[in-house]
Amino acid sequence: MNWTFILLICVGLSSCFTTETIPVESQKKGLLDWINHILGGSTTQRPSTAKPSSPPEDCPTCQCGIARTHRRIVGGTETKEKEYPWICVLLYNGRFYCGCSLISDFYVLTAAHCTAGFRKDRIKVRFLEHDRSVANETKTIDRKVSAIIRHERYNPGTYDNDIALLKVDERLDLSKVVKKLRISEDQEEPQERGVGTVCLPENELSYAGYNATVAGWGTTEEGGSVSNVLREVTVPVISNMECRNTNYKDRITENMLCAGTEEGGKDACQGDSGGPLHVFNNQTNTWHVAGVVSWGEGCARPKTPGVYTRVNRYLTWIKSNTKDACYCSQKFIKKL
Repeated sequence: MNWTFILLICVGLSSCFTTETIPVESQKKGLLDWINHILGGSTTQRPSTAKPSSPPEDCPTCQCGIARTHRRIVGGTETKEKEYPWICVLLYNGRFYCGCSLISDFYVLTAAHCTAGFRKDRIKVRFLEHDRSVANETKTIDRKVSAIIRHERYNPGTYDNDIALLKVDERLDLSKVVKKLRISEDQEEPQERGVGTVCLPENELSYAGYNATVAGWGTTEEGGSVSNVLREVTVPVISNMECRNTNYKDRITENMLCAGTEEGGKDACQGDSGGPLHVFNNQTNTWHVAGVVSWGEGCARPKTPGVYTRVNRYLTWIKSNTKDACYCSQKFIKKL
């Protein structure tokens, strides 16, 4: 099989999507060997088995999925600063390598392949980043990782069950999440905002036919350079049946979700792994994380859409592994 591995977080969505292509000379090497080459260090797999207890009594009343502006982008473009306050950067030994999404005050969602072979003591999660080339452009927040919870059925050969949770070592303050929606499109929020969480997706919804937005710092073209600024692109979600009629055929499992056009041209790319694929809920005016950037062949090629982990297949798994966390709600209730 001609696999293309995706590895780093969304770094420049201009015409790129969920995958990272390994150079020809490296295609026969394992994913960890390739990551090791990029990061310039050794990786030692050290799984964590931390067991969550119960949520604290002082969970804030907050709302998930509130972006800084309500805009739909067709084609790749730079986001506004803090537009998606849940999108985070994974750093290994200080170097950016994958993306993630904050779903509660203690847990971020990412791809399993962004955790396999990595030591938690060398991973750092950075929030509220925008332009990675400018120090202190935004007031970022860094957290260490106290636990890696990788799906026990993750298959590194097929990328089935490509999902993982990272627990940060210090609780994040969600009390600054705004509770009042904007009145019109592109209206700015008047006050300073901190980190926010993305809403979990609706159970059993296929999302086929929805427009979805993927964001990150990945490359802006296949084989190109990663972006310094956070970028986004909107792509249509297709059914799994349609996706199996593409070049992927039977490699698409029920745990995967595909997004892209038949003619190509819009996609995630190298560096986007682990980042979110969002859908907007018009009834609640909130963003939901429908997919996690997982794999694909090349970037924006015809008949080769981006492939994501289908998050609503894992809601029970997520909730059972985050029992000690505080969640924000679409309706301002205190706990999930």
